Amino acid sequence: MSTLTAIVQLTDQVRTQAARIAELEAERDQACKLVAEMHAAATGYIQGPKRGVVEDVADLAAERDQLRAEVERLRKPMMEEHIAQAVRPLYKDAQSAAMGLLDDIATTRAIEAAKEA
Repeated sequence: MSTLTAIVQLTDQVRTQAARIAELEAERDQACKLVAEMHAAATGYIQGPKRGVVEDVADLAAERDQLRAEVERLRKPMMEEHIAQAVRPLYKDAQSAAMGLLDDIATTRAIEAAKEA
């Protein structure tokens, strides 16, 4: 598998996970709103429930956190590859420049040696 293909696949996975995270957050927000409205209707004031839907909300939050961890796990190799791709040309340029300097030094020494001879 080529590096570009791997990056594309990782990017797609990250986008899919990010979309699912957004869905879970929206579901959690809606569940919290529904519970608050139900509690307010039953008691006349808004207060968080002590049992019931809270467990569902906690499950959604746990799944969201798990997906966020997965996104970070997927992003790490992708970022490392992006960095490597950015650094490789710089490294090659630095090597070329160093070789050019070494050639210049060798040429200068040869000229100086020829003048002394």
